[in-house]
Amino acid sequence: MFRMVRARAAVTAAVQGMGAATAEIPFAKGKRNTRETILHLVTRDRARLREMEAALRGIQASWSGLDPEKQAAVNEEDLVPLRHLSWDDALRLLLTTRQQLIEAVESIPETPEEVWKEEHPLGWMFQRLPNHDLHHADSIKRWRVGQSR
Repeated sequence: MFRMVRARAAVTAAVQGMGAATAEIPFAKGKRNTRETILHLVTRDRARLREMEAALRGIQASWSGLDPEKQAAVNEEDLVPLRHLSWDDALRLLLTTRQQLIEAVESIPETPEEVWKEEHPLGWMFQRLPNHDLHHADSIKRWRVGQSR
């Protein structure tokens, strides 16, 4: 839980003070912008909310084992219904969706411990989440540094 909260704080710090116009600038030609990246993080939290009960029962997440091309297609498909949201709405959704996820995780008993290990579908789902957030936080920070030159 601590790693999830800390990683999301890194995302929030990466976009601190960013305005809507800046959030619309693509990272590179043909790449996402910051607003879309934030919405992507929302979609991944939503996927975990959707599949958490099944994972707790030992069912692998729908994205487990996808190759990068197929994962990119899933990510794009999940992003489509949110893409119209404004920067402010995206930031609000980032916070509220993560709060829902944290509350859902807190409702799961700590035992048996096996469910929280990476070998179990639930553990696999949540062990990877902080690194995913940190990856995107770092990408945004690197892009912002490049923009300020």
